[in-house]
Amino acid sequence: MMRLLLQVFFCQPSIKEIFSIVIMESWLCLTPVLVHSGCAVTKNHCIKGKSGLYFENYEEFEGCVNFYLNNPQLRRKMAINGKKYVDENFNWDLIVEKYVRFLEEA
Repeated sequence: MMRLLLQVFFCQPSIKEIFSIVIMESWLCLTPVLVHSGCAVTKNHCIKGKSGLYFENYEEFEGCVNFYLNNPQLRRKMAINGKKYVDENFNWDLIVEKYVRFLEEA
């Protein structure tokens, strides 16, 4: 018998991220994220992608968890937004194109 594992969200509480590939991977798997607001990089990804929540303290963390648990449709929409954000900004062809352009200009 096969079981389907449903992931409600992925939590990345680190405040010292420079990109956070695990967040991108989560979005590609249609999983929204929860990050610490003290990490500008991950918080910015969530805001730009409309695909995750962020917290500063325990009360905000608890509120975000409850939001995700009680709002499956919005959680799904955020997950879809995250996948779209990664696909449009970090796909391999786009990254190669940016590197080539950078090297040509240097």
